[in-house]
Amino acid sequence: MKMTKKTSPKISLRSICVLFTLLCSGDISAMVELENEQLAEVTGQALIQMSKAPGISGSNTSFYRASLDVELALNMNIEKMQLGCTANSVNGQYCDIDMEQVRLMGRYSGSGSNPLQPEGSGRAGDPVDSDFILNRPFFDFAIKNDDTATLREVLGIKLSAETADGYFGVGGIDSQGDHFGLNSMSGYLDVYLNAYVRFTTTLGNGQACIGRPDNYSECAGNSEFYNIPTSATTGKRLTELYVESVEMNNLHGASGILRILEGADMYAIMRARLNELHGFELANTPNFFLSFQNEDVRWPNFDNSTYAATAEAGWWMNVPRVELRNLEPDTVPLGCPGLLCFGLLDSFSEPGINAGYPDLQSVPPNNCRGSARFC
Repeated sequence: MKMTKKTSPKISLRSICVLFTLLCSGDISAMVELENEQLAEVTGQALIQMSKAPGISGSNTSFYRASLDVELALNMNIEKMQLGCTANSVNGQYCDIDMEQVRLMGRYSGSGSNPLQPEGSGRAGDPVDSDFILNRPFFDFAIKNDDTATLREVLGIKLSAETADGYFGVGGIDSQGDHFGLNSMSGYLDVYLNAYVRFTTTLGNGQACIGRPDNYSECAGNSEFYNIPTSATTGKRLTELYVESVEMNNLHGASGILRILEGADMYAIMRARLNELHGFELANTPNFFLSFQNEDVRWPNFDNSTYAATAEAGWWMNVPRVELRNLEPDTVPLGCPGLLCFGLLDSFSEPGINAGYPDLQSVPPNNCRGSARFC
């Protein structure tokens, strides 16, 4: 882990010791008082900054911030991360956040996937030598009834940064082929993805595009990403995602009766188990945070003038932009649903045809260092 002061010279330990010696050895009575006008002529930049911001109207909550004007670079492996593991009537089963084998590392800046990483690990950066960057990290403290000393109460604490840039890898695949890692999740995820989908039906086969994945000219006319509605990716103790009306554009390479629908757009209902997702990219993502609160809180964003989506009571992770690039799920068997396969017509209108649980072909990234127990 390394920390770099932004836009200011480095201060060595020797310089600090010399300065401390001079201050302690000098005559305090020789210090000269400065007037306000003289102080106003002195300029500088603070390493630690403090501020206060109001909550949303009617919340009766104030927010105090302690921030560092630095760039914090991390390359870290965490074997197990479990937060809020209760089983009460408010939170239900599981933990608020339960992750195994977390890897914080840099992201790959080249085209396609990183050749130093296994196929299926997305755009993870180089093992060990890449950094997950937190730009201007800070703590926020939520205070209720701040104006009344007898009623003042700490509602929660948040660890965040102005932006986060890197790759968040998680989990693995055991010897039986079972996935583990992102076992449960409480938070707000705004997911952007692109994928190339192959499917089979009794009436013919075909391919289609979700967003604009790399290396497929058939997808060139699409927007880069398909944005999953946040209503499907936000909540407490999620273990899977259920997404309706996933747009699959430009049916091509069709066979059988499906040839007459060449070029058409399709829709699908898809599910995804979170423990089968082994990483995602954060591309200078603003307002990425981890928080704990004893009641629902609307935390301010870095600019202190806008607010994040409501963080529910307990532990919460806010990820305003998750990028899943170049997914190529296993061929999806749609079969022959309905009488005489008429259920296939559902794929051409919303919410779409049920595609079940496509195998995302997601593989955990490599972040090996020395004799680490996992990497």
